[in-house]
Amino acid sequence: MNNRYIARGRPRTMSRGAGRVFIVLALTALLSGCSSDPEAGEAPSGNVGPEASASASPVDPKPTPDPGETGGPAGGPAFEPASTGAPEVSRDGETALRELTVAPVSFAEEAAWSDGLRASTRGFSRGTITATGAGAISGAAYVTVEVELQNRSESDVVLDAVVATLLVGEDALPAAPTYDIEEAADLSGVLAPGATATGSYAFQVGPDVNEGTFYLDVDGDHVIATFSGSFR
Repeated sequence: MNNRYIARGRPRTMSRGAGRVFIVLALTALLSGCSSDPEAGEAPSGNVGPEASASASPVDPKPTPDPGETGGPAGGPAFEPASTGAPEVSRDGETALRELTVAPVSFAEEAAWSDGLRASTRGFSRGTITATGAGAISGAAYVTVEVELQNRSESDVVLDAVVATLLVGEDALPAAPTYDIEEAADLSGVLAPGATATGSYAFQVGPDVNEGTFYLDVDGDHVIATFSGSFR
């Protein structure tokens, strides 16, 4: 009985074949861990992720003339016109019918719509922007166009969406509007029959530019009025 107990309690010894297999596996695991590259899991440098795409330079929304160009508005055009002529204004996402017609005139004449509405440019003034607030271009030259509207029609005319545009230079580029001067005052409110309203629109224009074309878009019912000539 004593011999049987000792045989059961004695620890077993590992065979030579099993020991060799264990050593080989241990060395393989050790070498594999030492040779691993910490950067092996990174994506190839040729792939462009969202962060790389977002770092691209944005497109300049206000293009400026090339050096040496003359006749363009100071600071670059307000926008790039899609076509020649009066710029169409979309109101409420719909194209206006504009059944009330008006003939193009010079700055010295009066524009008369078929319903009796009248518009005239009362005068011009030149100056230099001195404001220093956010968005102001201090030192830029400007011209103001004073507009008078007389309602000789039989209906009210809403002036809350009047759009004024001035094209200048050899390429007829839109001059950038400015509101950094005291003279600037948009037409607004409701113009009743028999009433008169005035507004003043300022645009950045170089001092050497003295003529252009002025468009007055009153609303979606009236054809855009066109004034042209010299504004000295």
